[in-house]
Amino acid sequence: MTTGPETGGYHQFRPGLERAPGRGRLGASAEEPAAGSVDNIERLTDGTDAIQLGIIQSGTEQLVERRQRDRLEGLAHAVHEPLWLFQRTDTGIRRLTDLVGRRYQWVARAVVPGQ
Repeated sequence: MTTGPETGGYHQFRPGLERAPGRGRLGASAEEPAAGSVDNIERLTDGTDAIQLGIIQSGTEQLVERRQRDRLEGLAHAVHEPLWLFQRTDTGIRRLTDLVGRRYQWVARAVVPGQ
């Protein structure tokens, strides 16, 4: 099983999946932390069959080659993943189309001051 980095959101699902009924069929074993969804797809489709279950971010499967997608046996939706946008109040941004032509930064993890 591969879920992603130990600090990532998907890694928290691993213990529950390991306790799920029928987990012996998944070949549960020690996991090397993955870099993320694309790395998980690489592990699932590398031809070694060392990994039988991986969690990937919705839409990531569209970023890989057709031969890799053809090696995936099944796909299930596990969680709804909203997009969170934060901006200063003086930006005038009210909808996604207002971002066209603007600079923005993508962060992997939000940090809350004081925590």
